[in-house]
Amino acid sequence: MLSDSYFYYSLPLCVIDAVFSIGVRYSSVKNTVANYVDYFGLEMYRSREVSGYPSSSKQNTLKRLIYEIDQLSVEQFTARVFKNKQRTSTRSGILKTEAVYQFASVLLRNKVNTFDDVKHLYLNTKKIEKDIKKIPGQKSGISYDYFLMLVGNDDLIKPDRMITRYFNKLTNKNLSPDSLLDILKACSCIFKKTYPTISPRVLDHEIWKFQRKISATE
Repeated sequence: MLSDSYFYYSLPLCVIDAVFSIGVRYSSVKNTVANYVDYFGLEMYRSREVSGYPSSSKQNTLKRLIYEIDQLSVEQFTARVFKNKQRTSTRSGILKTEAVYQFASVLLRNKVNTFDDVKHLYLNTKKIEKDIKKIPGQKSGISYDYFLMLVGNDDLIKPDRMITRYFNKLTNKNLSPDSLLDILKACSCIFKKTYPTISPRVLDHEIWKFQRKISATE
Protein backbone atom coordinates (compact mmCIF):
# COMPACT_ATOMS: atom_id res chain seq x y z
CA MET A 1 0.00 0.00 0.00
CA LEU A 2 1.28 3.46 -0.88
CA SER A 3 2.06 5.78 2.01
CA ASP A 4 0.22 9.02 2.80
CA SER A 5 2.78 11.10 0.88
CA TYR A 6 1.29 9.77 -2.36
CA PHE A 7 -1.98 11.45 -1.41
CA TYR A 8 -0.91 15.02 -0.73
CA TYR A 9 -3.68 17.60 -0.85
CA SER A 10 -1.85 20.09 -3.05
CA LEU A 11 1.02 20.28 -5.52
CA PRO A 12 3.45 22.41 -3.43
CA LEU A 13 3.68 19.55 -0.91
CA CYS A 14 4.85 17.23 -3.70
CA VAL A 15 7.59 19.69 -4.67
CA ILE A 16 8.75 20.15 -1.08
CA ASP A 17 8.84 16.38 -0.46
CA ALA A 18 10.65 15.67 -3.74
CA VAL A 19 13.40 18.21 -3.08
CA PHE A 20 13.94 17.60 0.63
CA SER A 21 13.88 13.79 0.40
CA ILE A 22 17.20 13.41 -1.40
CA GLY A 23 20.05 12.03 0.70
CA VAL A 24 18.34 12.24 4.09
CA ARG A 25 16.19 10.21 6.47
CA TYR A 26 12.56 10.50 5.46
CA SER A 27 11.49 11.50 8.97
CA SER A 28 13.11 14.90 8.43
CA VAL A 29 11.16 15.31 5.18
CA LYS A 30 7.86 14.56 6.91
CA ASN A 31 8.70 17.14 9.56
CA THR A 32 9.54 19.77 6.93
CA VAL A 33 6.27 19.23 5.05
CA ALA A 34 4.32 19.27 8.34
CA ASN A 35 6.01 22.52 9.40
CA TYR A 36 4.93 24.17 6.14
CA VAL A 37 1.37 22.87 6.48
CA ASP A 38 1.11 23.98 10.11
CA TYR A 39 2.57 27.44 9.45
CA PHE A 40 0.00 28.28 6.79
CA GLY A 41 -2.90 26.21 8.15
CA LEU A 42 -3.18 23.92 5.11
CA GLU A 43 -4.61 20.47 4.48
CA MET A 44 -1.89 17.84 4.21
CA TYR A 45 -3.60 14.79 2.69
CA ARG A 46 -6.57 14.12 0.44
CA SER A 47 -8.92 11.20 1.02
CA ARG A 48 -7.81 7.81 -0.28
CA GLU A 49 -11.45 6.81 -0.71
CA VAL A 50 -12.29 9.60 -3.16
CA SER A 51 -10.78 9.28 -6.62
CA GLY A 52 -9.17 12.28 -8.25
CA TYR A 53 -7.87 15.48 -6.71
CA PRO A 54 -9.57 18.10 -4.51
CA SER A 55 -11.24 21.05 -6.20
CA SER A 56 -8.61 23.45 -7.59
CA SER A 57 -10.20 26.25 -5.57
CA LYS A 58 -9.33 24.37 -2.37
CA GLN A 59 -5.77 23.43 -3.33
CA ASN A 60 -2.75 25.49 -2.40
CA THR A 61 -0.90 26.56 -5.54
CA LEU A 62 2.70 26.75 -6.70
CA LYS A 63 2.12 30.43 -7.44
CA ARG A 64 1.20 30.93 -3.79
CA LEU A 65 4.27 29.00 -2.59
CA ILE A 66 6.55 31.18 -4.72
CA TYR A 67 4.83 34.32 -3.42
CA GLU A 68 5.21 33.17 0.19
CA ILE A 69 8.95 32.58 -0.21
CA ASP A 70 9.36 35.95 -1.97
CA GLN A 71 7.59 37.69 0.91
CA LEU A 72 9.80 36.19 3.61
CA SER A 73 13.04 35.57 1.65
CA VAL A 74 14.65 32.16 1.22
CA GLU A 75 16.63 32.50 4.46
CA GLN A 76 13.63 33.49 6.59
CA PHE A 77 11.41 30.86 5.01
CA THR A 78 14.07 28.28 5.81
CA ALA A 79 14.28 29.34 9.45
CA ARG A 80 10.67 30.18 10.24
CA VAL A 81 8.58 27.91 8.01
CA PHE A 82 10.51 24.78 6.98
CA LYS A 83 12.80 24.90 10.03
CA ASN A 84 15.24 22.86 7.97
CA LYS A 85 18.59 24.25 6.83
CA GLN A 86 19.59 21.31 4.65
CA ARG A 87 21.39 22.01 1.39
CA THR A 88 21.26 20.17 -1.91
CA SER A 89 24.85 19.03 -1.34
CA THR A 90 27.53 19.51 1.28
CA ARG A 91 29.83 21.15 -1.26
CA SER A 92 28.60 24.30 -2.98
CA GLY A 93 24.99 23.24 -2.54
CA ILE A 94 22.14 25.71 -2.23
CA LEU A 95 19.53 25.70 0.52
CA LYS A 96 16.83 23.20 -0.30
CA THR A 97 14.36 26.03 0.20
CA GLU A 98 15.97 27.78 -2.77
CA ALA A 99 15.78 24.52 -4.76
CA VAL A 100 12.06 24.27 -3.92
CA TYR A 101 11.60 27.85 -5.13
CA GLN A 102 13.41 27.18 -8.41
CA PHE A 103 11.65 23.83 -8.91
CA ALA A 104 8.23 25.46 -8.39
CA SER A 105 9.19 28.32 -10.70
CA VAL A 106 10.10 25.95 -13.54
CA LEU A 107 6.74 24.22 -13.19
CA LEU A 108 4.79 27.47 -13.06
CA ARG A 109 6.54 28.77 -16.19
CA ASN A 110 5.24 25.65 -17.90
CA LYS A 111 1.63 26.27 -16.81
CA VAL A 112 1.70 23.82 -13.91
CA ASN A 113 0.11 25.40 -10.83
CA THR A 114 -2.25 22.81 -9.29
CA PHE A 115 -3.00 19.10 -9.70
CA ASP A 116 -5.41 20.07 -12.48
CA ASP A 117 -2.42 21.13 -14.58
CA VAL A 118 -0.59 17.79 -14.41
CA LYS A 119 -1.34 17.23 -18.10
CA HIS A 120 1.17 19.99 -18.91
CA LEU A 121 3.91 17.93 -17.24
CA TYR A 122 3.57 15.32 -19.95
CA LEU A 123 3.10 17.77 -22.79
CA ASN A 124 6.42 19.48 -21.95
CA THR A 125 8.15 16.81 -19.88
CA LYS A 126 11.54 16.90 -21.66
CA LYS A 127 11.79 20.68 -21.41
CA ILE A 128 10.67 20.70 -17.77
CA GLU A 129 13.05 17.90 -16.83
CA LYS A 130 15.94 19.67 -18.58
CA ASP A 131 15.27 22.89 -16.64
CA ILE A 132 14.81 21.05 -13.34
CA LYS A 133 18.19 19.34 -13.82
CA LYS A 134 19.86 22.74 -14.08
CA ILE A 135 18.95 23.46 -10.46
CA PRO A 136 21.94 22.77 -8.18
CA GLY A 137 21.53 19.31 -6.67
CA GLN A 138 18.94 18.15 -9.21
CA LYS A 139 21.25 16.95 -12.00
CA SER A 140 20.44 13.26 -11.52
CA GLY A 141 16.74 13.80 -12.19
CA ILE A 142 15.76 11.62 -9.21
CA SER A 143 13.79 14.43 -7.57
CA TYR A 144 11.83 15.10 -10.74
CA ASP A 145 10.94 11.43 -11.23
CA TYR A 146 9.92 11.20 -7.58
CA PHE A 147 7.81 14.34 -8.00
CA LEU A 148 6.01 12.68 -10.92
CA MET A 149 5.43 9.62 -8.74
CA LEU A 150 3.93 11.78 -6.02
CA VAL A 151 1.51 13.36 -8.48
CA GLY A 152 0.39 9.94 -9.72
CA ASN A 153 2.78 8.44 -12.30
CA ASP A 154 2.74 4.67 -11.70
CA ASP A 155 5.47 3.86 -14.21
CA LEU A 156 8.41 5.54 -12.47
CA ILE A 157 10.60 4.70 -9.48
CA LYS A 158 12.82 6.65 -7.12
CA PRO A 159 16.24 4.93 -7.27
CA ASP A 160 17.45 6.35 -3.98
CA ARG A 161 19.91 4.74 -1.55
CA MET A 162 17.29 2.30 -0.16
CA ILE A 163 16.39 0.92 -3.57
CA THR A 164 19.95 0.81 -4.90
CA ARG A 165 21.21 -0.81 -1.70
CA TYR A 166 18.57 -3.54 -1.94
CA PHE A 167 19.33 -4.45 -5.55
CA ASN A 168 23.10 -4.04 -5.26
CA LYS A 169 23.11 -6.51 -2.39
CA LEU A 170 20.72 -8.83 -4.22
CA THR A 171 22.70 -8.89 -7.47
CA ASN A 172 26.17 -8.03 -6.18
CA LYS A 173 26.32 -5.36 -8.88
CA ASN A 174 26.16 -1.57 -8.99
CA LEU A 175 23.06 -1.12 -11.10
CA SER A 176 22.21 2.13 -12.88
CA PRO A 177 18.88 3.94 -12.29
CA ASP A 178 17.75 2.89 -15.78
CA SER A 179 18.53 -0.76 -15.02
CA LEU A 180 16.59 -0.58 -11.76
CA LEU A 181 13.60 0.87 -13.56
CA ASP A 182 13.77 -1.88 -16.20
CA ILE A 183 13.85 -4.54 -13.47
CA LEU A 184 10.86 -3.15 -11.62
CA LYS A 185 8.88 -2.70 -14.83
CA ALA A 186 9.54 -6.33 -15.76
CA CYS A 187 8.63 -7.54 -12.27
CA SER A 188 5.41 -5.53 -12.23
CA CYS A 189 4.37 -7.08 -15.57
CA ILE A 190 4.77 -10.54 -14.02
CA PHE A 191 2.93 -9.65 -10.80
CA LYS A 192 0.08 -7.94 -12.65
CA LYS A 193 -1.21 -11.33 -13.80
CA THR A 194 -2.14 -12.05 -10.19
CA TYR A 195 -2.21 -8.57 -8.67
CA PRO A 196 -3.66 -6.10 -11.22
CA THR A 197 -2.87 -3.00 -9.15
CA ILE A 198 0.88 -3.69 -8.98
CA SER A 199 3.05 -1.09 -10.72
CA PRO A 200 6.72 -0.05 -10.68
CA ARG A 201 5.78 2.73 -8.25
CA VAL A 202 4.09 0.31 -5.85
CA LEU A 203 6.99 -2.17 -6.00
CA ASP A 204 9.47 0.65 -5.43
CA HIS A 205 7.58 1.73 -2.33
CA GLU A 206 7.30 -1.79 -0.90
CA ILE A 207 11.02 -2.42 -1.41
CA TRP A 208 11.80 0.97 0.14
CA LYS A 209 9.75 0.11 3.24
CA PHE A 210 11.41 -3.30 3.53
CA GLN A 211 14.92 -1.92 3.14
CA ARG A 212 14.20 0.87 5.61
CA LYS A 213 13.32 -1.71 8.27
CA ILE A 214 16.47 -3.69 7.51
CA SER A 215 18.65 -0.57 7.69
CA ALA A 216 17.13 0.36 11.05
CA THR A 217 18.31 -2.93 12.58
CA GLU A 218 21.82 -2.86 11.13
